[in-house]
Amino acid sequence: MQYLNKSQLAFLLDIKVEDARARMCAAWAKYKGIPEEHDKEGPRIGKTARDAKKKVKDEYPIVMGVDMLSKYAGLPDLQFAVNDITNNYLKRPGTRKFILSDYPDKELTKQHAAGKPYKLHIPSFISAFLSKADQDAIVEEWKRRYPQAFPVPTEEANTIQP
Repeated sequence: MQYLNKSQLAFLLDIKVEDARARMCAAWAKYKGIPEEHDKEGPRIGKTARDAKKKVKDEYPIVMGVDMLSKYAGLPDLQFAVNDITNNYLKRPGTRKFILSDYPDKELTKQHAAGKPYKLHIPSFISAFLSKADQDAIVEEWKRRYPQAFPVPTEEANTIQP
């Protein structure tokens, strides 16, 4: 993986998505030599600004290179972190437990409380790091542990009603 979006960076750094985007914008401004500006809300970087809810609004790229972020956001181990998740996510006990048990339990509980049908999918900010084999292994384990989230198609569902 050579590029990250704000959700992926937030996942890697364990911070809020808005804070990850602000770090990305600051890194982009340094990379392009855009000077830091000030206004009545405080400092802002280049074309970024925070509104009343502290969400970053900007005109910078949505995805940015890992090398650029590593250098200009002060994250020298970013590429190592990306590679570690890509290669070892299902090998580490903590992350394995999270994706195979904790995450699906939380999602199914939310869906039950909302009265929605059960459905599981790997979050996009995690699936972007995982190989197809790892994603398939996760889904297969979920099917074994949470069959209610993966209904088996019946013969009736495949027939056309007149």
